[in-house]
Amino acid sequence: MSDTGTSRPDGDLGRLIDLIESRALPLLERIALALERAPTGPATAPADRRAVGSAEFREAVDEGRWLLADSIVRDLAREFPGDPGVSALGDELERLRRFAIEDLRERIEAARLANDPEGAIGSRDELAQILQGDAIREVDRPLVRWLMGLVQRRLRTGTIGADVVGLAGRIAESFGGTAEGASLRASLPTLRRSAGLCPRCAEPYLGVGEACPKCLAASSAPTPPIAPPEVEPDEEDPDREVIGEPVDLNNERFWQIP
Repeated sequence: MSDTGTSRPDGDLGRLIDLIESRALPLLERIALALERAPTGPATAPADRRAVGSAEFREAVDEGRWLLADSIVRDLAREFPGDPGVSALGDELERLRRFAIEDLRERIEAARLANDPEGAIGSRDELAQILQGDAIREVDRPLVRWLMGLVQRRLRTGTIGADVVGLAGRIAESFGGTAEGASLRASLPTLRRSAGLCPRCAEPYLGVGEACPKCLAASSAPTPPIAPPEVEPDEEDPDREVIGEPVDLNNERFWQIP
């Protein structure tokens, strides 16, 4: 009886050891083997950086952030010189950029034909994210003259509405580097007051003060005039309605229909 009682714990311990050897140890071996076969961090880091950079590039292009996309490609090219995948991204960027420029030019022209100034300005602002310098100025010159003509024709109807003031503000904002944009910027306070709006914030205001009570309360001192940006003189154009001077609503020349 005593032998049977002492042998049972030994038998249980033996079965436990057998269980560990048959199940746990093979599992540990498989884990160790997997860790040995797994690539190390430094070996995967370049591939990971390329993948992250490519994903950021796609996102920037989808959002129309062309300067960011170009910066990402240049950074990748410096980090991975001669990498065919990075070179492919650069080629793709140029192809997509050319396509976007052509598409936006067509949209601007379509908006002009449809007499849609807001659509034309919106497409031009997108195009300005791709083109800079002389390239965008070449687009701006005929477009801003057409927009200025729309504003003048609407003003000649005799009633200055909030829609005209809003359009003038959009032109001044988007084409501030042109003579026409600077002219409208200088005339915005007068246009706003004529439409029953505050000369400063463009909110409804019919008072005689220089601004609405909210604007006067925000600043006790008069708002300093905004200096017009420097603009490059354009070549003389006989068809141009206003060149390099503020729009004076009391000027008889302004109201003369060509």
